[in-house]
Amino acid sequence: MANGLLASIGPLLQKEFGLDTALCETGFALAAVGGEGMNGTAALIAKAWPSLASASVDVLHVSFGVSRTTCLFAIPEGQAITAVKALYDALLR
Repeated sequence: MANGLLASIGPLLQKEFGLDTALCETGFALAAVGGEGMNGTAALIAKAWPSLASASVDVLHVSFGVSRTTCLFAIPEGQAITAVKALYDALLR
């Protein structure tokens, strides 16, 4: 099902937005940190980034959700468990 869905997204995006090409890639994951108790975005990144780097997690993109209580880290899918453990150790222990 997922492969069929991915195969159909490119042509739909091309048609809807008049794009020459549209490419959908796989193999990525999101590691999310969220909650009302977050100490603000700068403090979160200051703790999270070094912990992910020490765990050799390649952060491809960082995004904040619709509010300042959610932060998403785009990472390679194969590093998801390592990333979650690193974030847990840095932010919750």
